[in-house]
Amino acid sequence: MNYPAAPTVGGAILTGSEAQPSAVVPAAQTAQRVAPGHRHQVRFHGNGGEFFRIWIVNLVLTILTLGIYSAWAKVRTNRYFYGNTELAGSHFEYLAEPMQILKGRLVAVALFTLFGIASEFMPLLYIPLMIAFYLAIPLIIMASLRFAMKMTAWRGIRFSHRGTAGSAYVTFLLLPLLIPFTLFLIVPYMALRQNKFVFDNVWFGRSKFELNIGAGVFYKVYGIATVLFLVFGGALGFMVASNTAGVGEEAAAAWSADNMGWIIGSTFVLMFAIFTYISAALARAVINALTVEKHGFESTITTPSLAWVLISNLFIVSLTLGLGAPWAQVRMARYRAETTTLIADGSIDDFVAAQQSEVSAVGEGVSDIFEVDIAL
Repeated sequence: MNYPAAPTVGGAILTGSEAQPSAVVPAAQTAQRVAPGHRHQVRFHGNGGEFFRIWIVNLVLTILTLGIYSAWAKVRTNRYFYGNTELAGSHFEYLAEPMQILKGRLVAVALFTLFGIASEFMPLLYIPLMIAFYLAIPLIIMASLRFAMKMTAWRGIRFSHRGTAGSAYVTFLLLPLLIPFTLFLIVPYMALRQNKFVFDNVWFGRSKFELNIGAGVFYKVYGIATVLFLVFGGALGFMVASNTAGVGEEAAAAWSADNMGWIIGSTFVLMFAIFTYISAALARAVINALTVEKHGFESTITTPSLAWVLISNLFIVSLTLGLGAPWAQVRMARYRAETTTLIADGSIDDFVAAQQSEVSAVGEGVSDIFEVDIAL
C-alpha cells in the first residue's frame, strides 16, 4: 500500500479515454467467481522491455514539448502499472485524464514562477509567499490523496479518501513543528499519525479501510534503528578518532584525506541499511495491520530482500546511464506485488457486489471538487 508512491499504464501514445494496451485486460473482463476464505496475492504482469517503449516515448515527447507532455506521460505510465497489477483475477484502473494533470502542473509552474520573481525583485513579498505555501502543504497533501484515490478503481468501483483539513494540519504541520522541542522523540508517533491519516481515510465503495496499529510498533522500529546508528556509527567514529588523535594536525588531516573514500562509503552503507530497515519493517507492520471490513492483508517484505532490489536497481540504472530505469521500476512494482496478499474472510464477490450496489445508489459525490492533480 504506500510506499511511499503508487505505481502506474500506457501502450501507444494515449490520450484521455483511449484503450489500454493489449497487455492490460479490462477489469470487467477479468472479474471471476472467487472461493471464500482464499489468500489472493497481488500480481504484476508488466515487463521492462514493454515499459521501456512507453518510457522512452514519454521522455522524448516531454523534452520536445518543454514539459507539457509530462501530464500525458504520467497518465500513460500510471495506466500501464495499474492495468498490469492484478488482485483476485481483476486488474486495477487509473481513471485520470491528462488535462487534469496538466492543470495542476500549470498551477505549480505559475506558483514557482511567482516565487522566483518575488525572491529576485520583491523580497518583502517572498517571505509571506513562502509562509503561505508552507501553511498550504497539509491541504495540498490532502487534495493529492483525494485525487489519487478517486482516480483509482478495481472491478469498476472507485476508491476515495476522506481525510479532513483539521487532521491534515495536525499531522503534517503541527507534529513536525514539535520535533525539535521533543528531541525527536515525537518522530515515531508522527509517522504513526501520517500512516493513519493516509490509510484510515481510504474507502472502497462504502467500505472503510482501518489501520489497527499502535504507536509501540513505530517506537520499536525507530528504537532499533537508533541503536544500530549509535553502535555502528559510534564504532566508525571511534575508528576515525583512534587514528587521528595525538598525531598532530597535519598527520590527522593526511590520514583523513587518504581514508575519506571508505569513511564516506561506510557512512553511506550505514544510512542505507537503516533506511532500508525502517522502510521494510514499517511497510510490513502497516500492511499486516490494514483491514477493510473483515478482510485483511499480509506483507512479506524483509530488509534483505528490499535491500537487494534497491541495490540491484541502482546498479541497473547506473550501468545503463539511466536507460535501465524502466526495468528498475518494473522490478520494484513486481516486488511490491509479490510481497502483498489479500486475506479474504468470506466471498470477495459478495463484498464487491455490496460496494457496487452502494455506489450506484449514492453516486460518487465525495471530493468532486478535486478534479485536478494539485500535488505540487
